[in-house]
Amino acid sequence: MKIGLIRHFEVIQSSKALTLMSSEEFKQWQNRYNVAMTRSNAIDIDKKEWQICYTSDLSRAVYTAKTVFGDKIIETKLLREVEILPLFDTNIKIPFIIWNTLGRFQWYFSRKHIDEKRANDFISDILNKYEKNILIVSHGALMWYLRKSLISKGFNGPRFGKAKNGHLYIFKC
Repeated sequence: MKIGLIRHFEVIQSSKALTLMSSEEFKQWQNRYNVAMTRSNAIDIDKKEWQICYTSDLSRAVYTAKTVFGDKIIETKLLREVEILPLFDTNIKIPFIIWNTLGRFQWYFSRKHIDEKRANDFISDILNKYEKNILIVSHGALMWYLRKSLISKGFNGPRFGKAKNGHLYIFKC
């Protein structure tokens, strides 16, 4: 049995993230990011090798899954990216990198365990349902937890810090 993890294709997003923004503008930037177009890249994949494809229901992941696997995909909120929220509400303009860093710290200390459990429960569920080769198209941070869950369940596969966009990581049991 094999599980393939793919991070969605690279998002085409404006450089607005390099500017100063309020907490509300940071939220709006994230909303635009969640529906932004992606830039396809070639993935060396044999479609016949994979029987099932699960994907996050966010458009960038759905587009990637359809491009790689075809139309018969299973969309789920369980594979969405971890949510990064502003640490506080303010009209004061702060650099995007500060908003993003503070939001990640907040997530790490308040929601990390929830997203880690979500990834682990998802992997447990598909392993209990199927004995087939499964592709999973998701997002960078969640992929780290999907990988961790697969390794804990006896799969072998590559290490990655920040998963590359549009790259297939194969795990075998």
